[in-house]
Amino acid sequence: MLRDLRFFIVAVFICTSFACIPSLADSLLVGFNTATALQVYSTSGTFQEYFGPTGASAGIEENGLLYIVQPDTTTLASSTITAYNSAQQSVSSFTVPYLIGDGAPGANGTLWLAGYNGMVYQVTTAGALVSSFNTGYGAATSIGIASDGTHLFTTEGDSSDGIDERNTSGTVISTIHTGYTSLYGLAWDSSSSSFFAGTFDNIYELSLNFNSASANETHTMV
Repeated sequence: MLRDLRFFIVAVFICTSFACIPSLADSLLVGFNTATALQVYSTSGTFQEYFGPTGASAGIEENGLLYIVQPDTTTLASSTITAYNSAQQSVSSFTVPYLIGDGAPGANGTLWLAGYNGMVYQVTTAGALVSSFNTGYGAATSIGIASDGTHLFTTEGDSSDGIDERNTSGTVISTIHTGYTSLYGLAWDSSSSSFFAGTFDNIYELSLNFNSASANETHTMV
């Protein structure tokens, strides 16, 4: 694992599309610090199944495929990302020279990847780097990332209880302090306009209002 002590949730992704893996629709895909395959939960918190290879940290839905991230925990210098189709078959893979904890879908068939070094990378589905920015939280253990299709949202890991709203260049637009520190994974649920944020042992469903900088926990699971 990338950090000893207790298991912590490094990625939370919500799969909503039929084009994603059908059995995973309307489910949360949860990475447990590379200790297991992705764990699949209903949005109400019921465990459903494991999916993908052991050692996964995140899953990202893009163009009808599910991209599963596996950090190299031996060298701590790269991550392998493998695409699965709706038949749950591996169809392609690539390696990036970054240690990745979380991810989110991007525009024009790209992926947003959040590193354990506080960096965010935008890559193509072949692994080519499109852009990157530094969140400023390089010592934060791990940061989470989510997208609502327009803006990006990143957590501040061990550094703070904040979730930062950013434009796609990485500039912070606003910050909400949730009251929960050590948020490592993040997911956006467009059906409820809420966020799922993962930390030690728990996932919080949060209703965030960036206009008023207010946070409200609506549900705790796992």
